Amino acid sequence: MIYAVSDIHGRWEKYRALLERLSREDPDYTLYLLGDSIDRDKGGCRILLDAMKRPNVISLLGNHEFSAAVCLPWLLQDVTEETLSAVDQERITSVQEWIFNGGASTLEELRELNRQEKAAILDYIRDMDVYAEVEAGGRSFLLTHAGLDHFQPEKDLEDYALPDFLFGRAFAEQRFYEGEFLVFGHTPTREIHRQLGQSPVDNVIFGENKIAIDCACGYDGGRLGCLNLNTLAVFYL
Repeated sequence: MIYAVSDIHGRWEKYRALLERLSREDPDYTLYLLGDSIDRDKGGCRILLDAMKRPNVISLLGNHEFSAAVCLPWLLQDVTEETLSAVDQERITSVQEWIFNGGASTLEELRELNRQEKAAILDYIRDMDVYAEVEAGGRSFLLTHAGLDHFQPEKDLEDYALPDFLFGRAFAEQRFYEGEFLVFGHTPTREIHRQLGQSPVDNVIFGENKIAIDCACGYDGGRLGCLNLNTLAVFYL
């Protein structure tokens, strides 16, 4: 079976509980992490270090990993006169924005890792794809972090810009090709319910050819929603 979760946001205990349940119920599982495994809670680096060792766990790029990929190459350098002179306002602003959006917990966690582990995490993030196309249960899926902004039926996926996969917010406007499902996170489903004039609930939302799966794991009171792509069944942790 193939499963998808999104926006774990450093909740190591949730991640471990997820793997334990999948291993117990479906030893041959494949799991897609649809980005934002890091930040907010202090466990994102542990999640990435674990996931990179598992061939059946596939991590896609989220906007929080993107922020890390922008900031870490120069943050992890040895401090020299040359590296200090390269710190301009653009780099300072990038770090400030990352910290404001929850990156402080990841930076704190990185301080406890050795040089090899830090380098492995950066390489792993750099190698992440921004989308995956999956066939499961007789259905076709496009998995991304935030959906697919500026959708055009005639446009190839390779022709979309990086922000189209990482930063979209409008659930009502997310579209994809007929006969295929767009599966994404990024916007907590409690916020999507509010956008739709409904009571906020942390559950997976099924729309026409689209499925939103960020159940606010990174927020107080939220939970991790896991979607089985073969059956479209959902369980929560």
